[in-house]
Amino acid sequence: MKKSIFSILSAMVMTVNSVAQNPVISSIYTPDPAPYVHGDRVYLFVDHDEDDATYFLMKDWLVFSTEDMVNWQYLGAQVNTATFKWAKQGDRAWAAQAVEHNGKWYWYLCCNTNDGKDALCVAVADSPTGPWRDAIGGPLATGFGFIDPTVFIDDDGKPYLFWGNKGFWYGELNDDMISFKDGYKEVPGYTDPKSFGALQSKMDWSIGKKREMTQYEEGPWVTKRNGIYYAVYPAGGVPEYMAYSTAPSIHGPWTFKGRIMNEAENSFTIHGGNIHFKGKDYMFYHNGALPNGSGFKRSTAIEEFKFNADGTIPFIPFTKEGVKPVGNLNPYKTVEAETMSQSWGVKLDRLAGVRHYVTSIHNGDWTMVRSVDFGTDAPKEIMAEVLNVKNHGIMEFYADALSGKPFARIKVDGSNTLLSLPIDKAPTGIHDVYILFRGGDEQLFDFDWWKLGRGEKMEIVADIDFGKVKTGLKNLASIKKEGEKKVLNLGKANGFYDMTQEMGRTIQSLSDYTFSVKYKVASANKLNGYGHFVFACSALAENSAQEGPYIAFRLNEQRFEVSTGGYCNEQFIMQGKAPERDVWHHAVYRQKGHKGELYIDGKLIGTNSNMPFPIDIFKEEPANCWIGRAPFKGDKYLTNTRVSDFRIYNYAISDDEMKELNR
Repeated sequence: MKKSIFSILSAMVMTVNSVAQNPVISSIYTPDPAPYVHGDRVYLFVDHDEDDATYFLMKDWLVFSTEDMVNWQYLGAQVNTATFKWAKQGDRAWAAQAVEHNGKWYWYLCCNTNDGKDALCVAVADSPTGPWRDAIGGPLATGFGFIDPTVFIDDDGKPYLFWGNKGFWYGELNDDMISFKDGYKEVPGYTDPKSFGALQSKMDWSIGKKREMTQYEEGPWVTKRNGIYYAVYPAGGVPEYMAYSTAPSIHGPWTFKGRIMNEAENSFTIHGGNIHFKGKDYMFYHNGALPNGSGFKRSTAIEEFKFNADGTIPFIPFTKEGVKPVGNLNPYKTVEAETMSQSWGVKLDRLAGVRHYVTSIHNGDWTMVRSVDFGTDAPKEIMAEVLNVKNHGIMEFYADALSGKPFARIKVDGSNTLLSLPIDKAPTGIHDVYILFRGGDEQLFDFDWWKLGRGEKMEIVADIDFGKVKTGLKNLASIKKEGEKKVLNLGKANGFYDMTQEMGRTIQSLSDYTFSVKYKVASANKLNGYGHFVFACSALAENSAQEGPYIAFRLNEQRFEVSTGGYCNEQFIMQGKAPERDVWHHAVYRQKGHKGELYIDGKLIGTNSNMPFPIDIFKEEPANCWIGRAPFKGDKYLTNTRVSDFRIYNYAISDDEMKELNR
């Protein structure tokens, strides 16, 4: 009875807050939001207040992203204090900000050294989903109040770092992004009321007593618009409000412009910054408005605003409604379960990497995504994947409200984690979608992804007829006739076929898929050492062993591999030996959900249930695609080998189709 009442109360909570968007993430606490616009996506870098915090208890940093400003996909706990071996472990993972520069991502964070000093640190990665590593091997700078870094790259390409609590410092970074060009210094005007607001008595912990200080408190955010430099920051001591100053140069002089946000709800701190995205301006901040929230359990919120005609920032009131969607969600592509606009009860995993899921699911919990475009033709089927089934349960899918009849109902009994069933009657047009979980009193299962379908026939998205290939043959690669068909001959030295980034864009869009290729290796090829790739699709034109992401099939071990970033982050299936020479072989890789299967000559070689989707690992990065070329610097190209029947399907073929393909 207790659980039934809880379910009803959950539905009531949802109904009351059906139009509320703030806070924007309700499955985990997300203080100190740092948004970054990259192409048609906003990445959100945040800290993480622990659920049981009674003071600032913060162990890791999280990443989210969105294309529509309302549905936020969790991309993982990508960095934690263990990333920095020299730092105090398990706490003090405070405010941070990330930026992309020259193809690398740099995340500026703050933590404590083992001997208790405030420290700035830098993590680096090839993408927001990592893997992230310590870029320096020690702190970038240490000093009392050295927290809350913000990074800014000017129009001339010069990068700057600003930071500080009860002090305000900055310095120009070298192009390596991990060292200062000429050291750092106090921001000009920091002690001047004309620059950063009226003096007031504040506690200065560096000297152990109060003194007169300007309004600036901590957490700066530096941007530029129409030739004007803006510094937005928490101000006024405790509790903090949001204020800003402007300057004609990155070096000042700064002029105090006043309050733009009041003290945050149920939080004595406020922290954030502004971005321009899809023609609109947004201010990010945090509050303590979630259930059980407080000044030590804070959550990201967002407000839209418009600059005044003179370039000043208006006062921005807090709202529960938050922002409106600037795009629609496509349910006919894989929707990660951890993509949500609102939720109740559920939690997120605390993992790095690219595969993530919703966990801690109990009876009465729910998630919601906004502005889902069903189109004019209603879906006919629904697919989903669950993990770690602990107890049987049901997932119910509702349009617009947790009331009435669900348009889809999926039973989870543990017999199969990949679920698919027809839909009798589903909506058309644009709707919010709620997913309600039902079951017994204990934890049910974890939820990975869902997707709608219209029963359309799946397709071969790549089927190369080598008899028609006129361009893309590199070095000694050529087309040869073998029997009744023409095949690709890779030659004796560094020959390969460049399938161009057009093929890469096709592969980038895949979730479930099937890869098929035939190959014959001449006895002259010993296949010794690393390399010998039949096929490779890589985000980079040439990788080091630590870089990626990529998808590849190589012959020295007949190994199909998918990496989120470098050799050490591969998921793979392999036979473990080279193919027999001078005879044709056939490899088929099939992936449904995150389960991959590799077949060699019709025989199942192995499976792996943790294979990432291509659509997840490549993101918006252009992919390079080759037959015969190694994606790694120094690896051997595939030589003395012929290739034919290269195909990629945009779905996991059936067992019957597999038998037909392997004939």
